[in-house]
Amino acid sequence: MPVFDPIRRCLVARVVYDGPAFGGKTTNLQQITAFFPAERRSELFTPASLKGRTMFFDWLEIQAGKVGVYPLRIQLLTVPGQGERSYRRRPLLESADGVVFVCDSSFVHLPIAKKSYSQLRAALRKRLPRVIPVLIQANKQDKEDALPPEELGLALRVPSGVQVLGARAAAGEGVKDMLVSAIRSVAVELQQQISEGKIHQIMGQSQTADELFEVMLALEDEEDHPPMESDEEYDAAIVEH
Repeated sequence: MPVFDPIRRCLVARVVYDGPAFGGKTTNLQQITAFFPAERRSELFTPASLKGRTMFFDWLEIQAGKVGVYPLRIQLLTVPGQGERSYRRRPLLESADGVVFVCDSSFVHLPIAKKSYSQLRAALRKRLPRVIPVLIQANKQDKEDALPPEELGLALRVPSGVQVLGARAAAGEGVKDMLVSAIRSVAVELQQQISEGKIHQIMGQSQTADELFEVMLALEDEEDHPPMESDEEYDAAIVEH
């Protein structure tokens, strides 16, 4: 849920870069760090990374203009894409105000992308009636067997109206366009709340990267770490109950 931070006097919203391992999530944030001036962003923070792999999340906060008269700051996070750590995706997606689903768009990686996208859909359905905006980044378009964005969208069964944008994140192509679209999708909801005079309803202190890491570490102390459900498994669970 976006918040109006009365201490920093700004709106704060969170965009989570979700998707399978090696899709390019961290690469997106690295590119954003490179083209955003230092005075308009934090440092890229990756707690407890292992050999370059994201174990918990990547974190980058940027200044993203204004919504009405209020400055807007966007917290950009990535999730760990490894299947055995899917339970760590859950709290990150639960905190998202917008999601960018990043995947390798090559045909050979399509089954992995389908499974991960199905898990994302199930996670966001649990947040209804609030609808979280989702955008799709068809990354690694330079691969020989890469599906064009339109074909990838059809293969993933992406609903009509959802943007599917091609990218080569490692080369910086498509990263900025995706970021701008994600910020706009989040700003729409904030603008609605401001226009309806509901700014007081979202007042609160925004979470820091260190605070989020503490939450994630506490999760490790739990005995049960069930993997994320797919869309189909979620439907079956509803019928069963």
